[in-house]
Amino acid sequence: NTTVANDFTVSGGTYGVGANNLTVSGDTDIDGTLTISTGSLDVSGSFDATGGNVTFTGAGMLELGGVVTSLGTFTEGTSTVNYNESAAQTILAETYYNLILTGSSPLGKKSAAGNIVVSNDLTTSNSSTVFEFDNYDLTVSGATTNPGYIQGINAANLTFDGAVTNTGYLVINTGVVDINGVYNATGGQTYFASAGTMQFSGDITSFGTLTEGSGTVKYDGTSSQTVIADNYYNLTIENASTKTAGGNLNVDG
Repeated sequence: NTTVANDFTVSGGTYGVGANNLTVSGDTDIDGTLTISTGSLDVSGSFDATGGNVTFTGAGMLELGGVVTSLGTFTEGTSTVNYNESAAQTILAETYYNLILTGSSPLGKKSAAGNIVVSNDLTTSNSSTVFEFDNYDLTVSGATTNPGYIQGINAANLTFDGAVTNTGYLVINTGVVDINGVYNATGGQTYFASAGTMQFSGDITSFGTLTEGSGTVKYDGTSSQTVIADNYYNLTIENASTKTAGGNLNVDG
């Protein structure tokens, strides 16, 4: 394991972290190639791989505690990237394998710089973490764990193909939230800020507290579904499968 007290630079060639842990207290600049297998790189300062390469060959970790300008040519492997600056941080438009957001509200808001794809799991690590998409899209293939805030602003679209455990806030504005796995917001909030749509093709355990705004909830599963007893603004039932009311339904729209 190696600790760098100030800045770390790879000006050319290849530096391999391998299965070791590299901790950098200052800034990191990657102009060559950085490879990580099962080890980790923990950067407290800024990170810039413009013109360089960051390549994971295994399930390593990249922890980013400052301003991130570029991940260069990024090969995610089966890695985890954790954006953990306490101040506001921009989350680069990339394809990640596992993505963790760690922040403190309101100063530590994480804002997407473009469309983001997570090919495995997404986690907001605490109740103060805010992950915001303003007219950008999010696609998550694996499980999502959200004790914080995941917010789709304006026409942002959020797609979750795996299970979603939401003990915080899931917020949509005028875009679409598409959840294809089990949705469980027990103890959390499902929140419409405007006339967006949330569509569910899997089972719903609980909406938590549903704030319907002027939004639409759509049950579009191809297998049988239970329609949660709650207050809806617009309610849409779709596809030729049996939908069974789980209790009294109130539709305000």
